[in-house]
Amino acid sequence: MITINVLLKVKREKEQAYLAYLEEMVEKSRRDEGCLFYDHFRNTARPNEYIIVENWANDDSVEKHNQTPHLQNFLEQIPAYLEEELVLKISRS
Repeated sequence: MITINVLLKVKREKEQAYLAYLEEMVEKSRRDEGCLFYDHFRNTARPNEYIIVENWANDDSVEKHNQTPHLQNFLEQIPAYLEEELVLKISRS
């Protein structure tokens, strides 16, 4: 299994737009082949910080997800919502 954590620090003035944008992305990603878990959480201690938690069956499923239009759109659009560059953490078990 592959776990991917995406840490995001969102501009406060863009939070509502960001949340609406992420809702569709999360729903589409959950339907990708090999997706075991995909969700989005807010940091309760730092309200404008979020994490996307992803669990994938294998490298092939991650690669297929990386090529989807919804992820490509995310990679293009997400910088406009962020205060800092996103942080990506990947682990395999």
